[in-house]
Amino acid sequence: MLRSAAIHRSGWKDLFVQRELEYIPDGGDRAFMLCVKALGSFMGSMAVAVGAIAPVIIKSEHFSATDYGHFVGGVGIFAALVALTAAQLADKFNRIRILLWGMTIPIVFHFLMAFMPDGHKSLFMLYYVFLGITETWAIVTVSALLRDFSPRTGRALGVGMVTIGSQGALWLAFFLTGHLLNRVGTWQHMFLIYGFITLGCWLVLVLFAREPSKGIRAQVVYSMNDRARVEQNARVMEQEGVQVHGFWNFLIADWRLWLLAVGQGLFLIGYSTFVAFGPIFTEAVFKRTPQDASNLTSYLFAAILVGLFLGGILSDKLRMRKIPGMLFTTIGGLFLIVLGLTVGHQLSNSQIIALYVINGFCMSMMWSPTNALFSENAEDIAATRQTTGFGVQGFITGVMIQTWVFFVLDIQKAHGWAFIWYLAAAFSIATAVVIALCKGTWGRFPIEAPEAPPEPLAVGGEVAATGLP
Repeated sequence: MLRSAAIHRSGWKDLFVQRELEYIPDGGDRAFMLCVKALGSFMGSMAVAVGAIAPVIIKSEHFSATDYGHFVGGVGIFAALVALTAAQLADKFNRIRILLWGMTIPIVFHFLMAFMPDGHKSLFMLYYVFLGITETWAIVTVSALLRDFSPRTGRALGVGMVTIGSQGALWLAFFLTGHLLNRVGTWQHMFLIYGFITLGCWLVLVLFAREPSKGIRAQVVYSMNDRARVEQNARVMEQEGVQVHGFWNFLIADWRLWLLAVGQGLFLIGYSTFVAFGPIFTEAVFKRTPQDASNLTSYLFAAILVGLFLGGILSDKLRMRKIPGMLFTTIGGLFLIVLGLTVGHQLSNSQIIALYVINGFCMSMMWSPTNALFSENAEDIAATRQTTGFGVQGFITGVMIQTWVFFVLDIQKAHGWAFIWYLAAAFSIATAVVIALCKGTWGRFPIEAPEAPPEPLAVGGEVAATGLP
């Protein structure tokens, strides 16, 4: 049995299972931990996987398309604020507990959504608020956990594996809707299916979710050859007391970290359009039924799963972050232009699938290297603030893409779908420029720890305060 899978009993505080590992998992042990974390991001994305059934919800709850976009976008902005609080708590206390207890909310509201009647718009909005705020809560904690189980030589693959969890949830939602909606009859029945899937994932996490000890989390792991040093230092640090760097000092330490988050937000505008409105676009432009539109859009997310995995392997093998990120965000922008050029033309299902697969693959190939770069830059500033780094990243990107979701159908109504994709393409290509301006080597990154440890995070000549502000 895998060492990390061994269950050591604990109490309510840990949800019956001891959570912290005093060692750094390697090989199959590490892969198992990453897969478990991928289930965490899967749960978070499953909570808000309404894009697949958006056309049906709009009709049954009497939304206009633009009002629906305003509501979903507004909830997303609010969720970004919630993610920031989750990040603070996770860095100060415990990441796994924050994830497990926080994800009880979407489980409850999935089942409430499944049994609500049609034509109750206000009730739908209330339920969705509680579902929507939990996605970013899960993503920021899982993003930090993937870093905890990924040395720098495997960081991009770790990013890819865990992001596959969130994208796998979106693919599954579109796939199930594309094959089952007509059979089950209502969008509420789809939420019943989502609810049981989410509950199953949560139970697996209750048994197997782990995180490294505080002393290990507070250090940078460059490669698996560094394990013995990090584990030995962790024991010394924990005896002395692990200090968490101050929030505000971390926030203002290096503006280039947040510039990279802005670049990621620009890139995600095209992706978020597919997430929120992919079936609506397919139904309106290519004249498909809601079920067929969801099924066709699911191919884009299937391609994303492949691209995340291959992009992570490529970036880690080359030991490069900036160049792969810039290359694929530019290529992704060019194929969004191609997508815009198809508006007004009749395409076969095979042509739509090919177009969506290429777009999904190109978009996902940039994410593993650029998010690995973000994680590495954040831990260079303060290793103890990794969740906070992803929380602020989630806030920046969340506000950007959800503001886009809020207004995109207004823009589409005025200028058409082709203009939407051209605009998203411009943002994607601009991301390459942002990546070029950010911190990070252009060549192969080093895999050995520096001879001397980095100085404590300081601002204005003073060492950062510990704990929460």
